[in-house]
Amino acid sequence: MTVYRCAVPEDLPAISRHLLAFYLEGRFREKGFRYDTVSAEAFVEYALKSPDEFLIMVAMDGEKCVGSICGSIRPWMGDFRQKIVAEIWWWVDRPYRGSGVGKAMLNAYEEEITERGIDFTMLGTHDFENERALARVYENRGYKHAEHFYMKETPRCHL
Repeated sequence: MTVYRCAVPEDLPAISRHLLAFYLEGRFREKGFRYDTVSAEAFVEYALKSPDEFLIMVAMDGEKCVGSICGSIRPWMGDFRQKIVAEIWWWVDRPYRGSGVGKAMLNAYEEEITERGIDFTMLGTHDFENERALARVYENRGYKHAEHFYMKETPRCHL
């Protein structure tokens, strides 16, 4: 039986594995992003210690962490009293995809968001083969298309 819960520091190795897989599958290197294991682990450690700023949920199949989702919590610019959580990553290990783990993990994530009194949830897609299917999943859950992001690398100032 798969259990869904907020992440704890002991989940760091599994979450780090998810981040690297998300980076590679999402083709972020092609977009100019670098991946540094030490930095990624430091980010997760910080997020785990900052529940007012981040929410990380995990899917546990017995002792094995098979999925994770992380969101950044912040006030909405139009009304500081409203909070929004924006997904940073959402990952399910390949053998568990299509089994309902992702849907159940998202349910648990949304329940935790509601319990924390957060007003809005933003989920994204990345340029990958199942992007359209994932957009339909979001829409079927009541999410509305909000915006697309475009990016470019900014030159660094070297002092």
